[in-house]
Amino acid sequence: MAAKRGAGRLRAIRITGWTALSLLLATIALFAAWGATPHSTDRDALIDVYSRDDLAIATSDDLLVIRPSGSEGPLAGQAMVFWPGARVDPHAYAGRFADFVAQTGMTVVIPRPVLNFALLDPRGPADFDEVAAPETVTAFGGHSMGGVKACQLATEEGAVSLVLFAAYCAEDISGSEIAALTVVGSEDLLLTTEDIDTGISRLPADATALTVEGANHALFGDYGPQPGDGVAQISAEEMTAELVIALEGFFLD
Repeated sequence: MAAKRGAGRLRAIRITGWTALSLLLATIALFAAWGATPHSTDRDALIDVYSRDDLAIATSDDLLVIRPSGSEGPLAGQAMVFWPGARVDPHAYAGRFADFVAQTGMTVVIPRPVLNFALLDPRGPADFDEVAAPETVTAFGGHSMGGVKACQLATEEGAVSLVLFAAYCAEDISGSEIAALTVVGSEDLLLTTEDIDTGISRLPADATALTVEGANHALFGDYGPQPGDGVAQISAEEMTAELVIALEGFFLD
């Protein structure tokens, strides 16, 4: 009798284990499928960028590179690696950086992360040296979750600047000497005031913190609305102009 009870318990344990494993695998599969379907990039905005004569665009399966067509500009020879937000296609940021690249000469490299989640991507600073060449990677940046990834990389050897759009660092880098810019939108409902204040406290004391009035979380790119976000009160064109001012002020002043 005892042997039968023992066998029954073992069978129950096996069934429970296989059920849990099946649920885990199903969850992973669903997550992978969800991550592999990013928000749609605004097609018209992308066409405008690709049609510009003052930009040289290169793209591959795992990144987008936006370069000035010439070699002039106060930031010529420098590059920034900018990580997208969760499930946001790299091309969604092309319109936001186009004017900045053309006017300053800085190259912007936007990776396509593993499953479109920056925190899952194993690439580090050295992985972008060849991609950015002949420019030198001097800055890391990111939007939303991509900003968390940027923070992880920014204090590694080589980077001197950090740019955060609607993002904050998960760890305290206030003791570092890196120059930091953090920009948020007044209508962003995906970041709380506590998130913003805590994020600023984790940056060096001389970090530049700016708020774009009328901007929501999704307006930092051209990929449409996000659930739970506020409603933008300014246009995409106005947002681009505000970000160019913020970036030029940060890098050039």
